[in-house]
Amino acid sequence: MIKINLLPVRESQKREKVREQVLILVACAIFVAIGCVAAYTTILAKISQKNDAISEQTKIIEQLTKQIGEVEKVKKLQGELQSKLDILGMLKANKTGPAHMLDELSTATPERLWIETFDNIAGVVNLSGMGVNEEVVATFLQQLESSSYYMNVELQSLEQVTIDGNKLNRFKIVAKDEPVPVKKGNDDKAVEKKSQPVKKP
Repeated sequence: MIKINLLPVRESQKREKVREQVLILVACAIFVAIGCVAAYTTILAKISQKNDAISEQTKIIEQLTKQIGEVEKVKKLQGELQSKLDILGMLKANKTGPAHMLDELSTATPERLWIETFDNIAGVVNLSGMGVNEEVVATFLQQLESSSYYMNVELQSLEQVTIDGNKLNRFKIVAKDEPVPVKKGNDDKAVEKKSQPVKKP
């Protein structure tokens, strides 16, 4: 009877199975690695997008904060201007200075210039205030000099100051009060006529 040795065949089949299993494991490992890399890349891309969005929002917030700060500065300057106008109105109401001089001062005051103090003692006018630059202060001086109510206008001091991050020019001006020329009207003529002696017929 012929005997066939099947051990080499079985060992060969086992080896093939082992190879197949190893190949399957390697393929699974490769697929898992590819999936992990893809997931990691996707996560990194999302993180980068989020960081870009956060950076953009931060820039917008900074711009809005700066704009809000500028608006607050404008409101503060407007409030200071209104307070100066209130002071002028109070001076007029209390008659602490000639009304015509205050009106002329208001007319001569250019934009971006603020009057802080005003007094008129014995015909000597003292002014102080602030302007955004020297050109505005020079314009104010020229307009005062052209006024018929202010004479001998002199700039006593001009210095640059920084208030809330804004560079301004603080000034002091001295001038003399020009008396208002008195014009005789029709009423004065009527008074003169009445004061003349009446001739009897």
